[in-house]
Amino acid sequence: MKDIKNIGEKLITISTLLLCISIPTSIFLDNLAAGIGLLGLLILLISKEKDWPSIKPFFLLLIPELVSIIINKHLSKFDIDIKLVPYFSVYKSFKSEKIVKVGIILLSISTTLLCFSILFEAFTWINIKKYFSYLFNNQIYLYYLTHHGILGLLGYLLFWCYFIFLNLKNFQKTHNHIYLYFILSYLGFLVAGFFENNFLDAEVKFATMFFLGFNYLTYKASQSFGGSI
Repeated sequence: MKDIKNIGEKLITISTLLLCISIPTSIFLDNLAAGIGLLGLLILLISKEKDWPSIKPFFLLLIPELVSIIINKHLSKFDIDIKLVPYFSVYKSFKSEKIVKVGIILLSISTTLLCFSILFEAFTWINIKKYFSYLFNNQIYLYYLTHHGILGLLGYLLFWCYFIFLNLKNFQKTHNHIYLYFILSYLGFLVAGFFENNFLDAEVKFATMFFLGFNYLTYKASQSFGGSI
């Protein structure tokens, strides 16, 4: 249990240090840091960690929601979700003087880079942050990592691993090459994701879901016919 707790603490430390870089520069690391921190916090909860900051003040944030319900008759968007993670991760990780010093250094460096980018844009009319935005939004894995955190990326990868495993299992059972074709097509799609944000295009997603539906139909049919399909 102690080893599990150490893993959780390390993940929380990584989350905090990533936030030290992303908060001044806003280079799409916030959700990645929050995802790593959330995973670390969950591990600490499993390991029965008892030292946590108070969450009582956050109940005050429910007051605007209640007012919205009373006045507007509907619930407004309650947008704190994983944005609460830094509250816990900083509390846990900054107990170490060494981590505080590293955090201050990273904050200084990232703030300096922000100032440089502002001056660079002022003299050249080139927005460096737009290049980072293009990079992170046009590569599917970086997109999931930066917008949904490490848990979101794991969810996306596990989704495809499920279908690859399903087809591999059925190929071993039936020796029907159609399942190999499905696997190869999914692997090709995953490789293409390194070069473009293909899964978020509406037409691509429609085509993908169409293909996955046909794939699952063949799988269920093989089950019904005792592996003859």
